Amino acid sequence: MGEKAPVHFLLGKVFKTAAIIIVLVLVIFIFNPITIIGASSRGVRLFLGAAEDKTLQPGVQFHAPLVGKIKVYSIQPKQVDVKIPVGANGAISKDNQTLGLFGMVFWAFDETRIPEIAKGYSEDGLRQIINDNVAVSLKTVIGSYSIFDIANHQDEIGKQAFTYLTEKTAQYPVKIIQLNISNWDWSEQFDAQIEETMKISQQVRKAEQELLVVEQETQRQIKEANAKRDAQIALAEGEKRKIELEAEARLIAAQKDAEAKIAEGQGIAEYNRLVAVNQAIEMRLRELEIQKIRAEKWDGREIPETVPFGVDIQGTLSQMQR
Repeated sequence: MGEKAPVHFLLGKVFKTAAIIIVLVLVIFIFNPITIIGASSRGVRLFLGAAEDKTLQPGVQFHAPLVGKIKVYSIQPKQVDVKIPVGANGAISKDNQTLGLFGMVFWAFDETRIPEIAKGYSEDGLRQIINDNVAVSLKTVIGSYSIFDIANHQDEIGKQAFTYLTEKTAQYPVKIIQLNISNWDWSEQFDAQIEETMKISQQVRKAEQELLVVEQETQRQIKEANAKRDAQIALAEGEKRKIELEAEARLIAAQKDAEAKIAEGQGIAEYNRLVAVNQAIEMRLRELEIQKIRAEKWDGREIPETVPFGVDIQGTLSQMQR
């Protein structure tokens, strides 16, 4: 009996430990006081159904068994498809044309306002709020464009509607990530109007092309006429300049000829003057020579400057020479 007592004691202790472990496991599986929040989720702790004011981050989180739990919200983007039909509920353009469209909105829970979601909103409710507001935003922006301007301003319309939607949903615990408009639609009457407009536009473009051809041909003829006129003017100016140059050349030649003749006359006059001077000098030299001869042969008798009539001059001179 003494040997069995320690064995029973040890067995009792093992059974107690096992019982505690089993109870703990049962409590964990049945009451589940542990919640693991993933990386793309956030949570909020609830106690007796009331949400706390703290956003729980990813990781292991605890709550009170039976009376408490943790609600987890994914913060990954969600999609809302928006369809505005052509008709009574369609968008109306600036020129009173009814349009329809299909769009997509990507949104997510605002992770900083998770407790607010737990206290007063459901995901379906927030989805409906976004759907309603995106329709209002698109209709408001489209109303400032004519139907003919929409095709050329789709990106601008999308950006304006995104800004308007973001402002409208700022009071709700959501974030608008992206707004896409993938398709436009309008009434059959406007389709017919577009077709008629296209026909008229084609006719106008054809008339414009024909007018352009006529204008180009007219411009070509004008350019050719201007070129001929400019050529004639240039030719006339060239002839005029040629005549002027020839006249100037003749004038210069005449001036040179006159100057040459004047120079020639002056040369002849100077020559004649010099000849006369030379003749006068020669005559004077002869006179001096005669005077010299006479002086050399003078015998002291005076020869009268006047010879009386009847005197034989030759004889007298012969006698004087002897």
